[in-house]
Amino acid sequence: MKLRIDFYDFRDSDAPLADVATALDIATIAAEAIHGEDRVRIETRCDLDPRDRCVKIDTGTVVGRHVSRTFAGSLRPLSGATAFAIDRLESATAEEPEPQREHRRCRNCGGTHHEHRPPREPSPSLNGHVAPRGRHADEAHR
Repeated sequence: MKLRIDFYDFRDSDAPLADVATALDIATIAAEAIHGEDRVRIETRCDLDPRDRCVKIDTGTVVGRHVSRTFAGSLRPLSGATAFAIDRLESATAEEPEPQREHRRCRNCGGTHHEHRPPREPSPSLNGHVAPRGRHADEAHR
């Protein structure tokens, strides 16, 4: 997994930080309208540093990239295209293994839920055929 951060630098700009904060709020609200408030709160990290006059946005997720793009677009009318510099910081981190899905075990036989299923009764709506189930169910009717 890579760590990606868009770094917006306003040190050489006279843009008011109130305008920068407004643009960040606009970008966050726009992302909430598309992705939902909860997802934005979970997947987005933004930091406005008034002392260093910079904004850092974690763009490691789709939502973070959306916020960053909308933020850049929101700044243009407020402070002009040359009022800030953008740098993208990327660093490689150790790959995290995919979490393994645990299968439920049957209390009676110890088999997984894939192995231990009771037989299905024929459905009257299918003229006596048993309705297929599982991920290959659509292939049974071809």
